[in-house]
Amino acid sequence: MKELDAYSQFEQMLSGWFPDADFEELSDQEIVGEYVRTVGRDEARTVINQAENLLDADPFPVEEIMDAANLHLGDEDAVREWLEQIIIYLKEENGIR
Repeated sequence: MKELDAYSQFEQMLSGWFPDADFEELSDQEIVGEYVRTVGRDEARTVINQAENLLDADPFPVEEIMDAANLHLGDEDAVREWLEQIIIYLKEENGIR
């Protein structure tokens, strides 16, 4: 079982929305905005909760996150920072402060 299996909706967002972002020249914030507009606020709230819980995961699935989103960030700290920023974008798009 993969670590991300417990965060299925978050994993679906990563693998469905982020891998081609470089080719489309979209920023992470633009991707998240389009994601929230497409799936709706309820789904986005679920993804926010899963992402926040994932920050506390032990072990933290660095490689799985990078593979799912086609990221090349290098180390755990960089992936955590990226994830924290994605959570901020999700909350902003969802009207959560």
